[in-house]
Amino acid sequence: MNSGFKSGQWRWLILLVIPLLVFSIQGFRVRMATLLTMTDSSLWYRLHIWQGVLRCIHQYWLWGSGPGSFQLIYPWYQFKDTFSVHAHQLFLQIWLENGILSMMAYFWLFPKIIKSCWTGKDLVRIVGLIITIFLIDGMVETWSESPLINGYFWFFCGLWISLQSGEIKTK
Repeated sequence: MNSGFKSGQWRWLILLVIPLLVFSIQGFRVRMATLLTMTDSSLWYRLHIWQGVLRCIHQYWLWGSGPGSFQLIYPWYQFKDTFSVHAHQLFLQIWLENGILSMMAYFWLFPKIIKSCWTGKDLVRIVGLIITIFLIDGMVETWSESPLINGYFWFFCGLWISLQSGEIKTK
């Protein structure tokens, strides 16, 4: 059956329709408006935490302060008495606790994963997309502090590497 669309055109149609549907939701528009006007308290809270974390990173940029040390180090550098138990940003948390070399290792992996979302086999694409979603979420949250979610992330990374290397055969 020919529906009038070629297979590649469906992707573009979906990429156009989904944002239109999301932006048509009143609650979403209101939430976005508060983010853009900088009146959202959770955004301000995160910005203050990130300022404090950047102060910490200035001191511990090369080797980091040590895994799990955020709660010990951050209070000395916190901005305007903004208390937090984690950085609310995965990449800042990794840099603070593990140093620039760990950040470089993380960023070395990103382009390979993102490329596999477009060029890999179906299962590799799906797993790459799942990892990409984790990393996008990491821009505004530190899920690495949760053993369950962190475990899922590393499970999917291991699965992706196994699929890429051919250790797991797919149809």
